[in-house]
Amino acid sequence: MDSVILEEKDGECKVSENGTIVKDSKRSWFVCLGAILLVGISMGITNSFGVLFVSWTREFQESRTKIAWVGSFHFIWYMCLCPLCGILTRYFTFRPVVLLGSILLCLGLLISSFVKDISVFYLTYGVIFGTGTCLVYMPGVIVIPCCFQRNLATATGLVIGANSAFTMWCGPVYEYLIRQYGWRATLRIVNLILIPLAVSCALLPSKNQVPSERQSRGFKVSASFERMVKNKGFLIWVLLMTLVYLGIFVPLMHLMSFCQDIGIPTYISVYNITLMSGMATLGKVLSGKLIDILNWNVHTYNILSLLTLAVSITLLPLARTASHVFIFAGFYGFAMGVQCLCVIIITPELSHPDDAKHAVTYLFGALSIPGGVGPVLAAWIFDVSRSYHLAFFIAGGFFACAACLGTLIHLLASRNTSMSYDNVSTTKPVT
Repeated sequence: MDSVILEEKDGECKVSENGTIVKDSKRSWFVCLGAILLVGISMGITNSFGVLFVSWTREFQESRTKIAWVGSFHFIWYMCLCPLCGILTRYFTFRPVVLLGSILLCLGLLISSFVKDISVFYLTYGVIFGTGTCLVYMPGVIVIPCCFQRNLATATGLVIGANSAFTMWCGPVYEYLIRQYGWRATLRIVNLILIPLAVSCALLPSKNQVPSERQSRGFKVSASFERMVKNKGFLIWVLLMTLVYLGIFVPLMHLMSFCQDIGIPTYISVYNITLMSGMATLGKVLSGKLIDILNWNVHTYNILSLLTLAVSITLLPLARTASHVFIFAGFYGFAMGVQCLCVIIITPELSHPDDAKHAVTYLFGALSIPGGVGPVLAAWIFDVSRSYHLAFFIAGGFFACAACLGTLIHLLASRNTSMSYDNVSTTKPVT
């Protein structure tokens, strides 16, 4: 039986007759706040691995390639679990999944603080912390389309902007705590994040406030996956994003090491990550608002952001001073923020209407390997050549190739939207 939607009046949080949340209501913005905390906390810690990278390289006296594999394995693991997380949220809704993820996230960091053999990090930091990261991060992303329609791009920009906003201060805090107390004590202190994670969990919709897709649309995992692998537009989009992910995380892991190699001290270079994250936040929030208000073409922004990424990282080897690196961090961060928002908006356009809300989980699962391999490849190139120059040039080439595929994706998305209008009248048009 179709629900009757009750409008928001006098600032009250109204729900539909069957108890589900009305999209774009005040209650939706409370959900957005919870999602911001979930995405920000999980990704802020994850993206600060570059600070741990320097400390672990110094303490364990291992090659940069071997240390980089720990962070890459963590990334590969939590990205591989994204489709599974999407399935879990369909069946059990958001709160139970986030609660389990919060416990695993904190447990992984706590156990990692006692590790004395680098190989054990693959279990503690990679598997346990990685599983927790996925179960906290992905619900924060996929809950937004359930609660927004008119302000979808704005809400999405705020949520994924939290990724960079929290990284902006997590990096310097990590560096300060490690300098004062060591990395082991720092990981134990970070476990205090369990408190805001619990608050975030309470802000998410309860089981009765989110429509059950399993019941309403006869959801089947096998059918959903089959639709994805047969969707040519989605597969080309995966190819484009594979090229992007082979390069986009290289600066996050290696920029501080690059600065160290050219004589910039750690307590200064850490603020490059802060600047990069701040500009990424600005890019996500600003572009999301402009897309909603001005109805701008999101595909054009995707292509322009990829070209900016290509040019900036290709020019990075020319940097000789801290000012040069700060300029790179500003341009690269802003472009990275815009591109991340474009991913969240474009991916549902290329998917079947029944899979649109969870399409990003399939995409992230497919990108787990390239996203993890990119920083390791850069570390291997450094170990062989004793320089990051070639690694940065290759990353720039990946971005340039991805930008070339962007036009084809735009055409496919336009055709897919037209077909969707013929069959599903509620499909949102390409902006």
